[in-house]
Amino acid sequence: MQLDLQTISIVSCAATFMIGAILLAIWWHDRNSALIGWWGLSQLAMGIGLGMAACGAAMKLPALVAFAQALIIMGTAVMWMAAREFNGRTFNALLVAAWPVAYVVIAALFVISFDQRLIVTSTTIAALLLLTASEFARPGQDPSSSRWVAMLLLCFTAASYLIWLPLTLSLPILETGRGEFSAWFPAALLLAMLARIALAFVILFIAQEQQERRQHAFARTDALTGLPNRRSLFEAASRLRQAVRRRKTATATSVMILDLDHFKRINDNYGHRVGDNVLQYFARTLVSTLDEDTIVGRLGGEEFAAILPNTPIEVAQAAAERVRIAFANSGAFIGGIPVGSTVSIGVASHVGTDYDLSALFHRADGALYAAKQAGRNRVHCADTLSQDEAALDSRWLEEQHPLTAQSTRRFRGSAA
Repeated sequence: MQLDLQTISIVSCAATFMIGAILLAIWWHDRNSALIGWWGLSQLAMGIGLGMAACGAAMKLPALVAFAQALIIMGTAVMWMAAREFNGRTFNALLVAAWPVAYVVIAALFVISFDQRLIVTSTTIAALLLLTASEFARPGQDPSSSRWVAMLLLCFTAASYLIWLPLTLSLPILETGRGEFSAWFPAALLLAMLARIALAFVILFIAQEQQERRQHAFARTDALTGLPNRRSLFEAASRLRQAVRRRKTATATSVMILDLDHFKRINDNYGHRVGDNVLQYFARTLVSTLDEDTIVGRLGGEEFAAILPNTPIEVAQAAAERVRIAFANSGAFIGGIPVGSTVSIGVASHVGTDYDLSALFHRADGALYAAKQAGRNRVHCADTLSQDEAALDSRWLEEQHPLTAQSTRRFRGSAA
């Protein structure tokens, strides 16, 4: 069946333009994904370019066709740059402009016939599509199925453009406006249009997956410090406990509960903005001082916690002391203000293949209370507490600390 070039050109132009308009409308309604916006803009540019190319061919205006081809190349370059920005890289407008400008220079200086321009255009578009595919396949990126579908579609589309090369050489269109006599050119346009439509749907899926990942991370991250929040910390503790049970090998697991000293006084004297800076500074100190495999999080207010897998009590105590000293030295001045920030730390440990997480946190909380009672800015270990220190005032703990009788029961239920 012979495909009508004029009909295919109109349908391809209209479909591409509509895809671009729909994607831009989606982005405008909810501007959470720049990928959708840039992809929509690229489709608009390509749709306009396809329409101009069809008009230039019908009116036998080679210059208009060449300009339209440059516009299509620019739209493809925007796709590549959109994928780069999606991966956290910078959107570079100069790189986008370089491709159509280079094409115009080549077409003006070296290329004469329509078929030669078509060869240069299809090769350039194929190269940009492969670059876009490489962005979706970059190592370290989220290995979602939508990314791989996008990569395969882009590679397939690039291959379809590269097929134009031998076809153009063996079955040349001869000159501008003679495409209606080509048996393969309408089919090639139809194939490219179908690939653009499929890619638009895949881009929407990719953007939706990114938004879901952001919401998932937001639900488990403390917005002020960037550390895992209470819920995320408890989930990590539960996973660690299950891993220890599966190994069936006795190992030491230690926990710390860290509480900033006189934090309310800092807020009252210097304001909540300075207090927030103190919390953020302590979070950075905590992460930079402890080992990479340590699980840290913010329990709430000025209280933090750390879980140290495969760490005996002596090593955990030394690590807590490093945190205390580091913050006492560097937290004395925050933003040039002499806040004199310090931290008290309670440490507890368990050796074995199974343990009660709530009890372990409760013991660390008791050690923290002992450190506060002893004068603050110090580290206490639950295993080394005296009998007097171990006789905790349960009523005071209920009022002052979240990880005590009632809260640890909630934690036990969440970790089960």
